[in-house]
Amino acid sequence: MTFEKLTGVYRLLKCEKFPGYYSVDEIRELQILVVEMKKELRELKGGA
Repeated sequence: MTFEKLTGVYRLLKCEKFPGYYSVDEIRELQILVVEMKKELRELKGGA
């Protein structure tokens, strides 16, 4: 999954238009993924 897609999904979750649409575990998993992707991006920018 691309970073853009991931952040799009995360934003969708954060805007809470669909309460109960995602389970708590799924939301947690996505938040962890977003954090990991941000770390990777930072490393890529630093290494460029």
